[in-house]
Amino acid sequence: KLGQMQLFESSINCLKMLRKLATLNVRTICAVNGHAYACGVIFALMHDIVIMRSDYGYVCLPEARSGMALSTFFVRTCTELLPPQSARILMLGTVLKPAEAL
Repeated sequence: KLGQMQLFESSINCLKMLRKLATLNVRTICAVNGHAYACGVIFALMHDIVIMRSDYGYVCLPEARSGMALSTFFVRTCTELLPPQSARILMLGTVLKPAEAL
């Protein structure tokens, strides 16, 4: 398991990467070829086009199921980019199959 400091550093690095993605002035495409958890979900949502294998992988924000609070950035991204019901399902930590995630 990750130690507290490693978890903190990982979170900071994730947010730095997402900030860079948000400031790109070009259209982007994300290909999800497996599981997308936590930062991977938000990373995918921030692209203009997202494609995902239909036969493999899950999408989940596991923080809620782990008793952790979602970051303000994650909540804002979900609520701004997804329909309300989809954002709610995702933020509750539901594990979605590819067909459900679309």
